[in-house]
Amino acid sequence: FDLGPTQLRPMPSSATQRAGELDSLPWGGCFSWKEVQTLAGLMRHYQVHAGGRLFSEGQGGDYMLIVASGQVQIQKVDAGGRHKVVAEMKPGGTVGEMSLVDEWTRSGTASALVDTTVLVFHRKAFEYLLDTNPRLGAKFALHICRLVSQRLRQASGALVSHLNG
Repeated sequence: FDLGPTQLRPMPSSATQRAGELDSLPWGGCFSWKEVQTLAGLMRHYQVHAGGRLFSEGQGGDYMLIVASGQVQIQKVDAGGRHKVVAEMKPGGTVGEMSLVDEWTRSGTASALVDTTVLVFHRKAFEYLLDTNPRLGAKFALHICRLVSQRLRQASGALVSHLNG
């Protein structure tokens, strides 16, 4: 996969190792072992050291990441040019999932707070999954939709709290 400008470094791993890791995360409870194996076969393993960037706001992107170990912080630049923390993701959390379905630039900057490993799922792998295994592709897409919906609800709640002072 071409990840563009990033400090992510590939880690050698087998599909079986990636499947075991994915299965140990909350993702494992959403899919059968056979489905986990299929998904893991389409993912790649990467690592980034503490302080390293996974991607930057405004950068093009066509992959999502599942945090396997470590912690990732998401920041956005506000109107005054200040960096604001909008989320922190622990193992099992995802970042960049919107890039699987749209072609917009990254909406925030993702950085590792500690040494972190991630599983990367590229848009081309998602399209391949939809073509070759539509049932699993739809199940994966629905899982992503639920994650995005959850985040939207949280953001709406935070916005209301902010507006109400």
